[in-house]
Formats: sequence, structure tokens, C-alpha cells
Amino acid sequence: MANSLRDELLKAGLVTEQQARHADERRRRPPPRPASAKRSRPDNRQNTRTQPAHSPPVSQRRQELDSREVERRRQEEERKAKEQERKARKVARAKVRTLLSRERQNDPKAEVSHKFLIGNQIKGVYVTTDQHKSLSSGGLAIVYFEKRAHLLALDVAEKVRAITPSTFIHVGVEEEHSDEDDSYAGYEVPDDLIW
Repeated sequence: MANSLRDELLKAGLVTEQQARHADERRRRPPPRPASAKRSRPDNRQNTRTQPAHSPPVSQRRQELDSREVERRRQEEERKAKEQERKARKVARAKVRTLLSRERQNDPKAEVSHKFLIGNQIKGVYVTTDQHKSLSSGGLAIVYFEKRAHLLALDVAEKVRAITPSTFIHVGVEEEHSDEDDSYAGYEVPDDLIW
């Protein structure tokens, strides 16, 4: 029964008879002694360390070790700085989330679509007619945070900008047009046209 696996391997043709014998011999041999287990004779001579000819001097090795240590410390400081920056961003985002949840003025029943630009993309948010007038006059602002548009009062939007400067904030101030240069002055804009 002890050689059943050996016999199966031989029958399957995966090993030869010579390979099986060699494996049996290796299993029966005692393991070799490690070099540290050999007995050494006590030496009455003083132990003088001599450096091999190919190794660098001790001072050069120390300099290499010191430079490696300096590099390791620099990398460790960079890693810690990145970690602190990541934590600070996380805390700032949490502050903005709580501020938005408290001060948000989005109305789920709003029916008027207000469009705004982020870079070259057109985004939109549904607002009420009063909110649309406030957006146009600059009383409200749209804060685009975590892929959602939030309506906020202008002072709250500035608080968000102070916490996270990279957050997009749209303040819709009506532009004043001079009637003299306006070639479409004779055409009346319908009241139901909203952009």
C-alpha cells in the first residue's frame, strides 16, 4: 500500500523506473547538516577581520546605508503627507455633505428646468418659478457636488467654496445688454421660453 502512488505513476507513464528509484533513495537519505552545525575549533589567535579585496571600505558602506535611510525616510514622509491630505479631503467632503443636506433648497415638485454649463457639458436642475427668478437675479446658486445639482443660498454656496475650492458653483446673474447694439431688439421674447 505504501507504494500505491508510485505504482500508479509508473503505470500511467508519468515517471520512469529510474526516477521512482531515485525518489525512494532521496527519501531514505538523512538530510544534510547545515554549515552552522559543524564544530569549530577554538582559535587562540586574535580574531582579525580582513575585508575581501572586492568589498568597498566601511565608510563607503556607511554612506550608502545613510543615503538609503534618508531615501526611506523621505518616502515615508511623502506617504504620510499624502495620507494626511487624503484624510483632510475626506473630512472636507463630509462637511460639505452635511452643509448641503441642511441648507439644500431643491424642491421635489419643481417643474421648471434650469440649464447651466460645467466646462463644455450642459447640466440641468428642476426649480420652481420663484427659485428660477432668484437664480437669474443672483440670490441663489447651484452647487454641483458628487454628480448632483444642489440649490443653495449665495452665502451658503460661498461657505462650500471656502471648504472645497474645486467644487463647481454656478451663480446665475443676468447680463445687462445695451439696447443700442442689440440687433434683436425689435423681437419680443416669449414668457414661456426658459434657458
